[in-house]
Amino acid sequence: MEETHLKILPLFFCLILLLFSASAQALTYDFQTSLTQCNVLAPDVIFSAGTNGTAYVISTNKTRAEVNVTGTLETTYYKYVLNITNLSSSVDYQLKLEITSTNGISRLANFTAYFHDGTTSKQVEISNGTVSQSMGSWYSVTASVTIYLSLAIKVSASGESTVDLRLHVVRSDTTSPELTQTVKINVS
Repeated sequence: MEETHLKILPLFFCLILLLFSASAQALTYDFQTSLTQCNVLAPDVIFSAGTNGTAYVISTNKTRAEVNVTGTLETTYYKYVLNITNLSSSVDYQLKLEITSTNGISRLANFTAYFHDGTTSKQVEISNGTVSQSMGSWYSVTASVTIYLSLAIKVSASGESTVDLRLHVVRSDTTSPELTQTVKINVS
């Protein structure tokens, strides 16, 4: 009887090892699949420098941008501050902006951020030093399309102001997890 147990015991351990290996592979596959579905490894929506503003800083994975613009006593329109591109050829996205923090905005008589690509969507607004619209509405970005972030800025005094924005990104056809990217606007 002991001899039979000794022969079955290695088979039992091999079976456990095989099951564990299969489970580990399935977990690895599911984790990688989940990351790919959420676009964590290679984001589909990226930033690139526009034709207005100066001193662009765009992160390596193109999901964080910092832009410097100049405010004047008259409203200045920066129509192409930042390009926002949907790299996917088959997936549409919804985007919206949110103000996450500010510094020195009492001098901003007007700071309005818009998305545009033929139609315009006001996303956030600061009026007379007060945040009057902190978050925009969802804006559709179809596959393989570039939209633009534009700004209207007017200052009441010299100085420096900073507006930090969060770009919310979600696939149009699902309730997939929302991704966020950041944009920092420095107004001198």
